[in-house]
Amino acid sequence: MNFTSLRVNDCNEIGTCDWRLSCALGNQQETEFISNQEANTGETLPINRILTQAQFPPVTVTCSAWEHDGGIGAEWETIQTGSVVASTTGPHIIRLSNSSEGDVTVNLVAELIGTTGQPLTLSTDDVLWQHVSGQVHYWPIRNGQRLDGINIAGPVGGEWRLIGSGDLNDDGTDDILWQHVSGQVHYWPIRNGQRQDGIDIAGPVGRDWTLVGSGDLNGDGTDDILWQHFSGQVHYWPIRNGQRQDGIDIAGPVGRDWQIIGSGDLNGDGTDDILWQHFSGQVHYWPIRNGQRLDGINIAGPVGRDWTLIGSGDLNGDATDDILWQHFSGQVHYWPIRNGQRQDGIDIAGPVGRDWRLIGAGGLD
Repeated sequence: MNFTSLRVNDCNEIGTCDWRLSCALGNQQETEFISNQEANTGETLPINRILTQAQFPPVTVTCSAWEHDGGIGAEWETIQTGSVVASTTGPHIIRLSNSSEGDVTVNLVAELIGTTGQPLTLSTDDVLWQHVSGQVHYWPIRNGQRLDGINIAGPVGGEWRLIGSGDLNDDGTDDILWQHVSGQVHYWPIRNGQRQDGIDIAGPVGRDWTLVGSGDLNGDGTDDILWQHFSGQVHYWPIRNGQRQDGIDIAGPVGRDWQIIGSGDLNGDGTDDILWQHFSGQVHYWPIRNGQRLDGINIAGPVGRDWTLIGSGDLNGDATDDILWQHFSGQVHYWPIRNGQRQDGIDIAGPVGRDWRLIGAGGLD
């Protein structure tokens, strides 16, 4: 189990917050990862520590967090002890909260590092489609290849635009994100691959903003909503309990020679990054830390215009998002990504007719 970071959702103190964190697998003794480090609301402390056990899956992970507000002799206050049972590889979170002391999220990734002779279920994203009739549909993906497709609810009218998917209510399953012609943002909570009653997010948004998609840009374990203004300004709404918080700009405006595609964790650090393509065909991403960009990185060389860059998702279950493409012939294809760079591309099934629009990838089941 790779413990990647501690995200401070709420410091809940007027002054400085200092943190301690210990975690354990199963009945193992707790290991202290953070002994006395300062971080305030919205900041992330790196962990980058690994604990192992002989059998997987499942594995029970337990973490405890403490906080004090700085100064010599300050007493440590218990935030909470919490657990998660990881039954698949891929990212998991433990949220620890105390209304009077603070709120943090432990980000961790379950990884297979040996073979026990037991079958393993990989946690992989699925491929999301919409038919010209309005029908929403997805391909469950196992080990990078498709299973039989599944419809989600009935056809949806043309006044709604299907944007993509992301875990907007923090239940561990990606939800389906829409925008109405009026500008209203809305999502379908998804459970076991099927929709629940839809929920509006805030009020309608003007046409000077384009809704790009969703991704966890601040490392709190819930996907946020990504926008771009016609000026080129990139912006996101932090999401908590399925509703928006105050929006935040990311860097300055970007020129129209770059198209923002979406977001995904392309460098495996537990926070989603922002994916771009230049009009030359060059694929590029901004690594994101604490909701703000680091220096951008190119991925491979430019790609011809016979390929459309769709987005990203973890299609092979290695806990890093891969890059999803479609050829003009209808062929679906992805680049496995490792350490932010591409590996040899892989086709998914055969070409798909033009009556289906490829939306993106997400963990819908």
